[in-house]
Amino acid sequence: MTWSATARYGTDAAPGQLAFVHDFLSTAPVGHPALTDLLDDLGPAQSWLDEAVRARGADPAEVKLGSDDLAPLKRLRSALLTSLDGEADVTTSAPSAKLSISLDANGSVQLDGEGGAAARLTATLLRDVYDAQQQGTWRRLKACRNPSCRIVFFDRSKNNSRVWDDLATCGNREHLRTFRARQRAMESEGDAGSLTPDR
Repeated sequence: MTWSATARYGTDAAPGQLAFVHDFLSTAPVGHPALTDLLDDLGPAQSWLDEAVRARGADPAEVKLGSDDLAPLKRLRSALLTSLDGEADVTTSAPSAKLSISLDANGSVQLDGEGGAAARLTATLLRDVYDAQQQGTWRRLKACRNPSCRIVFFDRSKNNSRVWDDLATCGNREHLRTFRARQRAMESEGDAGSLTPDR
């Protein structure tokens, strides 16, 4: 199964339904250098959504975005990205969504979004986040701690301890940045000490 937005960052998709949320978050313009924002224009946004809905096993014709749908989807994405860091951002007004609950012919309970394309997509994404939170997998979806990267990845480590999407690049960069900052601080302290007159 290919998730196009996630694949463009060379990252393995999160498991199960969380892969759809992961792919949605990967529409953001992050990385080094930053890739394009797939929600900036209707054409790329619809192309992304068609592929994501198809990867989910549904019919892309069921959800067609309008130009008014992009801003609320960006607000939702921003709110979800902020929540990956465990922060509450009161300045981000994420759109709300309504779900209808029904029993289908096979006796299965169905949760479906109500309203236009953005509202239905929001409902689906929030439902998937809720399910992931109940299953304990939501906490494994993370944004790279490197501020110049911020690629979203799924932490498959045993103790859920990863903080960078790629240790070889972002991890080493951060370690080098920390080392250089420590060296500069030590040199500054040495210079300050040498200026102190002997008594």
